[in-house]
Amino acid sequence: MVNAQLVKAARIIVGWSQQDLASRCGFSRDTISQLESNLTKPRERTILKIIDVFYEAGVELLDEDLSMTIRVNKSLMSQE
Repeated sequence: MVNAQLVKAARIIVGWSQQDLASRCGFSRDTISQLESNLTKPRERTILKIIDVFYEAGVELLDEDLSMTIRVNKSLMSQE
């Protein structure tokens, strides 16, 4: 499952603040902050929403062979 470090890394890749990601997901900034700090275990629907928002921005969060991966689609990222 997607972890805190992967979310933070993806957020930095696209140049978003915690507030930017939170706004795009419809969450509070505190939700993102707590997730990235491992202060709370997010619900599955929270993680799925974050995955969807990053995917729409051209970034895929993947769980492959027990390792976490970020895949960037540069053509989608340039549309922002």
